[in-house]
Amino acid sequence: VAEKLVDSGLVSEPLDLFDLPEEKLATLNLGTPEESRVFGAKNAAKVREALDRARTLPLHRWLLALAIPEIGEKTAHDLARFHETLEDLADSPLLRDVLKLHRLRDTPHREQADAVGRRLLDAGFAQPSKKKDAAPRDAVAVVGPVAARALLDWLASPSGRETLARLRRLGIQP
Repeated sequence: VAEKLVDSGLVSEPLDLFDLPEEKLATLNLGTPEESRVFGAKNAAKVREALDRARTLPLHRWLLALAIPEIGEKTAHDLARFHETLEDLADSPLLRDVLKLHRLRDTPHREQADAVGRRLLDAGFAQPSKKKDAAPRDAVAVVGPVAARALLDWLASPSGRETLARLRRLGIQP
């Protein structure tokens, strides 16, 4: 079905499904030009119902669906525990603190690094390091700097901003 949707020009990316009229989907030819076999109204209605349910799937499911580099299933779950929406992630002080801590950790700015580590620990977004004589700057964040940078970069990119805007226009609210 996905192949036929793309081949017929009805969709070019997954979010196009949310704009696709049920009537067009129902008339999709799954066969050949010589031997037509339509998708049908009943199947189209089932797809529409599934798409309507998908509009409010949990945030972690949408994070995975967006295929953002470095964001796998566990990271998506962890991010969703601390953020309510995709917009919250785009402006996340927690993720920015993860990056700041990573930058400051091995610099002479130990007091600043300790302050950032303490904020992450207080928020529950980091665990204390298990190493001997660990300081707050040694905290281990729930999401590491590579994933934090990848997510923030994707959300700030033109395609990420356009995807967020399109999700809003489509009424998709993870």
